[in-house]
Amino acid sequence: MGDNSIVWEYIAAIVQNKEGEYSLINMKTDREPQSVVPNHSVPSEYKLLGDVHTHPYAARYGALHNVAFSGADISGLRRFSNQKGAVRMVEAGGRLFALMITDTEKATAFYKDNDPDQLDLKFYYEFKKRLKEGISQRKPLQMRYEPSLERTTELASIEQRMTKR
Repeated sequence: MGDNSIVWEYIAAIVQNKEGEYSLINMKTDREPQSVVPNHSVPSEYKLLGDVHTHPYAARYGALHNVAFSGADISGLRRFSNQKGAVRMVEAGGRLFALMITDTEKATAFYKDNDPDQLDLKFYYEFKKRLKEGISQRKPLQMRYEPSLERTTELASIEQRMTKR
């Protein structure tokens, strides 16, 4: 957008076809600077793997550079908790961050123990605490909530294919 006084988040569904090729479909924006609702409706010839969305920087909204996942983003992976390999990705400041379900039992238990509001609050308070400790706005905030949400070789393949487009 060039002008970072007005920015919107964008989102797309990550899918895989029967030949094993990855694609992004249902790309959209809700014209909101800090949220976007995904369209996870996919044709039957695709398997829904997750989604990828942007975290644009806008000083006007108090946004920071390179902020990976919000509590709401982490909670959004909840609908995939029983799908091994499901992924949620965020592009922020030219960096690509990802969460992947690698253990469905742990992911299901994690989401059972953490409702969406709890996750949002946990993230918010940790984020504010780190800001007070002097975290740089130019370095990513990385927080690990659960070992069942981690980066894998398959995810690296998805990232590689997406960045070539």
